Amino acid sequence: MPRKPSGHDGSRLALSPQAVGEILLSSQFLETIPDAIVAVEHDGTIVQINSQTEALFGYQRGELIGQKSKSLSQCASVTGIMSIARHL
Repeated sequence: MPRKPSGHDGSRLALSPQAVGEILLSSQFLETIPDAIVAVEHDGTIVQINSQTEALFGYQRGELIGQKSKSLSQCASVTGIMSIARHL
């Protein structure tokens, strides 16, 4: 049976939705994913990418963060080339 995450004292750890979101959007986590990932807000604003996205589209992270994902998708010539992670 899988073990539940626990603290050093054996107590169960509880993460807030905000903490989970921060972990999922962390560059350390995103860099472990072999696919290009673009995390966007509900309005389509890019909030995080990984290095695979930089290599795929030829833009640096700083050039994309804060831009609308629509502008990035217009660069894609093949349907389905982007993997988008939606930030809730």
